[in-house]
Amino acid sequence: MRDRRIEAISRLESPVSPDIPFNPAKSNGSGVVGRAGFEPATSSAGQKPNLRDFYNFLIDCENKRKITATQYRRLLERFFESEREISRESIMRFLSELRDKRATKANFLKALFRLCKGYLGRPDLVAGLRIPRVGDELKEAPSDEDVRRAYSLLTDVREKAVYLMYATGGMRRTELLEADLEDLDLENRTLRLNHISESKKAGTAIFNEECAEALEQWVNVRDQKYRWRKSPRLFTIDSNAYKRMWRKIKAGGLEITPKVLRLWHATKLGELGVPDRYVNVLQGRAPVTVLQKHYTGTELKRLRLIYDKAGLRVLC
Repeated sequence: MRDRRIEAISRLESPVSPDIPFNPAKSNGSGVVGRAGFEPATSSAGQKPNLRDFYNFLIDCENKRKITATQYRRLLERFFESEREISRESIMRFLSELRDKRATKANFLKALFRLCKGYLGRPDLVAGLRIPRVGDELKEAPSDEDVRRAYSLLTDVREKAVYLMYATGGMRRTELLEADLEDLDLENRTLRLNHISESKKAGTAIFNEECAEALEQWVNVRDQKYRWRKSPRLFTIDSNAYKRMWRKIKAGGLEITPKVLRLWHATKLGELGVPDRYVNVLQGRAPVTVLQKHYTGTELKRLRLIYDKAGLRVLC
């Protein structure tokens, strides 16, 4: 990782004299590799770094998933569309002018933290900045009628299956997109999830009969129309088609997203009498040891019985 940091820093325009040699052993006082004569918390940093190399750094050194690395790279490309260099002033100016949702600002900060702290070895550029919490934005779950109306705006069998999986399975956005076809069990109405990160855990999603019917239709279509893609994923859907699906719903005057459906899923299960501890397990919020216990053998059957007894429905 140190070699990559050194290579990354060397690509930037040095704010000090070029006669000063680079000393990888010299620290800037923050515990990370720095450039000799490069004082922390200075306003000057350098020109645009190589974002392709940053993408590789995230995957090779930070163990980030490709979807996360791609997102960070695109966010930073947007940053450099308005800012010609990476510096303390340019970061603060960009954030002050950002008019996006709080969640987007949080993602920008995550990308900048990885770039400055990990890739460039310059934590002073983002010192004191805090990632805003985004969970507080969702105060109320949508009504059952809004959830049904959003579904009615979808026309494609794939879109309907995706929507019902989010609504009745309660998984996070990327958990579903990264699920494989071989992990789907239509008979038992479960889907084993592969998404595991530092802060999020996943196990097995349980879905209802409405969703099982939509999934069966999708699998048949998938085998006929999308076999050429040779993808192991359950849903062979590119980013444009995925975004188009949610734009249809927004065009109908509804703010329904995977995150909103996850909130509705948790709220609805609570209203139907499912205890909070089981809702947490169903949504993958419990500790790993608890998830492992509930997602295997008889405990999984018991969890499915609790889910089925609640009678969660979307369409009626």
